Amino acid sequence: MVEDTDDEFRALLTKKKEALDKEDLFALLGVNTQTSKADIAKAYFDLAKRIHPDRVSKRGLKDVAELSTRLFGSVSEAHSVLLDPKRREDYMRRKPLAGATTADIQVHMATQSTQELLRKNFDEMGLGAKEAAKIFFHKSESLFKKGAYLEAEQAMQKALEGDPDNVRYHLAMGKAVYHNTQLADGKRLATARQHLEKALAGEADNPETNYYMARLWRESGDQDKCRDHLMKAIAKRPNFIEAKRELRLLDMRVQSAKDSVATIRPGGDSKSAAKPSTAKPSGARVKPGAKPEPEPSRWPFGLDRLFRKK
Repeated sequence: MVEDTDDEFRALLTKKKEALDKEDLFALLGVNTQTSKADIAKAYFDLAKRIHPDRVSKRGLKDVAELSTRLFGSVSEAHSVLLDPKRREDYMRRKPLAGATTADIQVHMATQSTQELLRKNFDEMGLGAKEAAKIFFHKSESLFKKGAYLEAEQAMQKALEGDPDNVRYHLAMGKAVYHNTQLADGKRLATARQHLEKALAGEADNPETNYYMARLWRESGDQDKCRDHLMKAIAKRPNFIEAKRELRLLDMRVQSAKDSVATIRPGGDSKSAAKPSTAKPSGARVKPGAKPEPEPSRWPFGLDRLFRKK
């Protein structure tokens, strides 16, 4: 067996302490629920040799001597529990997700309601923060597709607690908040922008992030920034139908606004305003020598002339 360096040894003890704090006996031994009894026994003996208090004393690592002693006793107990059918059954009843793979946990979580899942913390799930965050992310994506935007936002909040720097999570959060019309517009747009800007900071040319930023700027009334983000989205994904449609609508609105401005005269009169009538007022005087214009015929085909006095 290759000897651990001092740093590797301290890292090992830290990892095993985390498993012990979660009461995950499988993780403590480095096995899972599918590991055979023979392999559990082998894992125990290998680990016990590595963290034995005598080995720590010989290496002069006084700062971790107490932790090593505590872990050595816990590893021995874990070995005994997992190899005893009755004690293992009792333990599994108390910690149903201990030793489960990520896939097993995802299947288990899929059977739970959204509210049940949202009430769980990472320790209860038997996973590390980032692994648990993946489950909440997938749950949020599923809720988003169903139009359950408030619940999708809540699930993404849990995902971001486990992995706060994940660009994809900030994009998903921005989308969920943007569509959550239960929020007041001011808060909705400001919160959505906050997450989308973080997503852009990590992946500036992401077409979907740029598309949603364009929609935010459209609602804020900034047509130039809206167009800029739409162009970026289409440049990265030429067949982005939604972005192209949004760009066409933007062009139509801009052109309509230009047309409206063009029809207004400097004095404020519209070119399309009706011109003043040039018809002479009734009863107007006729100039000397000029023949008065005949009144319009009130009879069809000029039949009135047959009855006109000569």
